[in-house]
Amino acid sequence: MQTDKKILIFGASGQVGYQLCQCLESKGVDFKAACRTDSKHQGNKDKIKGMKKKEACDIDWCNPNTIKDCLKDVDKIFLKTPIGKTVDAVRCFCDCIKDCKDKLQTLVFFSVLDADEKKYEMASEFGEAEKILKDLNLPNLVIVRPTFLFSNFFIDCKNIKEKNRLCRPLGENCVNIISDHDVAECICQCLLGGAAQGSKTLVLGNKECLNMNDACKHLTNILGKKVEYIDCGLDEFEKYLTGTGLSREGVQSYLGLMKFARDGGFNRKFDDLSKLIGKEPKTFQEMLQKDVECFK
Repeated sequence: MQTDKKILIFGASGQVGYQLCQCLESKGVDFKAACRTDSKHQGNKDKIKGMKKKEACDIDWCNPNTIKDCLKDVDKIFLKTPIGKTVDAVRCFCDCIKDCKDKLQTLVFFSVLDADEKKYEMASEFGEAEKILKDLNLPNLVIVRPTFLFSNFFIDCKNIKEKNRLCRPLGENCVNIISDHDVAECICQCLLGGAAQGSKTLVLGNKECLNMNDACKHLTNILGKKVEYIDCGLDEFEKYLTGTGLSREGVQSYLGLMKFARDGGFNRKFDDLSKLIGKEPKTFQEMLQKDVECFK
């Protein structure tokens, strides 16, 4: 499958962005992979450079000229912005597309669950960003709101490897966990016209919800060693996050997600994703099996 112009992927080295690049590469679609100059995912950046169908470009959200350079010869865009800086990044993006707005066929924006209701800090941030993008009056604006991404467990790799523990301040609350790969596949469908056209909001989640004891049972079975769930307080969890290498904005955003999850915000089931990709979403066990080496 081929388009006349390239598809631009912002946040290409992140977990979902990289999976999306792989999806487009497998379909033989030319794309531009835009990665932040300060990206923490250098390994993914290196892998993208080895892809045949890509054009790699570095961006700095504080330098609009780097954004404008990426927008040349582009008619479809996946927009993923830095956590904690989303509103400023979206405003920068809107300023940069003024000269090419009429040529833009599809914009897919990566948001968060319940962004319009603004029940937690990250939702407020993304809700404001969604409003700014809607004011552009684009013909095909697709807002993607995933539930709790499986890649959020990657911050626990070291703790699971060395201490056989998974720490969360969630008690027995259940969480809807979705595969980054499934989300990327859905976004790919939207960019390539496989989904119904027109502006819409898609909630991408799983058909099952798990509590952290369930998650640890799956980890125990797959790793062949006992993995224990540690139900900690928010203050203790904040200290834990600080030691994982997350940025200050990342720590605060993750804490907000945990508060939302603790209040039952992620304890819901959805079927938009299965309708779009034509198959059942990956189970938590399947997600673990795909990335099992990360936790060994």
